[in-house]
Amino acid sequence: MRAGTAFAFAGCVIAGVACAFVARADGVCNAGYRTITEPDRAAMVAVLEAGKRALPPAPTGWVIGGYETISVQQSMCGDIWASPWSYQFTRHYNRVDDQASRDARFREAAAKLKAATDAKQPRLDAIMAKMQKLSAQQVAFVQKQDMESATALNEPMAKLQEEYARVASEGDSQQQFEATAVELGKDLEMSVQFTVNDPRQMADARATNFAPPAGTQAATRWTNEGNGNIQGTALVLVGGWRASAPGEWRVVPRPGVTYNRPHAIAVRVDGADLAQAPRMERELDPRHGGHLERPQRRIVAQLYSTGYWEQWRSACVRFGGHGE
Repeated sequence: MRAGTAFAFAGCVIAGVACAFVARADGVCNAGYRTITEPDRAAMVAVLEAGKRALPPAPTGWVIGGYETISVQQSMCGDIWASPWSYQFTRHYNRVDDQASRDARFREAAAKLKAATDAKQPRLDAIMAKMQKLSAQQVAFVQKQDMESATALNEPMAKLQEEYARVASEGDSQQQFEATAVELGKDLEMSVQFTVNDPRQMADARATNFAPPAGTQAATRWTNEGNGNIQGTALVLVGGWRASAPGEWRVVPRPGVTYNRPHAIAVRVDGADLAQAPRMERELDPRHGGHLERPQRRIVAQLYSTGYWEQWRSACVRFGGHGE
């Protein structure tokens, strides 16, 4: 793929809620801030609007969430005026079709937990009463400066605390409630983020490469897990990128192209279901289609399907400055 084609394509796919220009790392702007002209702002808005139109709609049972009104920054620091300007857009998808059933299951789990807790409560109250009585005795001994008698009550107090913890942890109602809450929190959100001219992109240390979709330069993916949830991420790079270290890329400015035009883009897709694909390239290629039953996967498949990137490129050549 020729560089001009990739960059022209980049101009189409970028969408953005707001232009977020890269500032100096120390936050100091030595050259002062400059006003961005209306023509420059209009050019960026055109890129963002084109990219926004190209994004997949929400599948059945999902809605597009978040703030999607296009706006761009009116000024930027003069220190980075001569560098490619960075701006981005993120579209969020939220699942709503099974909200009622999820709420019902949560209420059911909460009711079971409460019933189990209520059944233990008389025993817990009795143990707590003994602990409070023992504590009062210790305080009285301390006030009398009878430290030997006060210390002697430490052992029976520890036994009561152990008994209380044992009763409180009886059964698995708490574990069942927590497991249900984790399950109900899965597959509720997905996002697609396009970043124009980001100076640097980094992949997770555990990332593995997959076959880049047609019209792109590099593609990698990784999975993060926490609190029982799995978050799958795919990062795809288009345009002028230079590998500066393993899992790290830096933007390469395109000669002869103004700084508000796309020089390179990064596309990041986040979604729990994305991580469950046995092979990313098969997940994203509709010709294989065996793992595309979930709405999140349909969004991903549409983004990376054969011809989709070329469709964006062809429709928006004018935003990139060159067609070839």
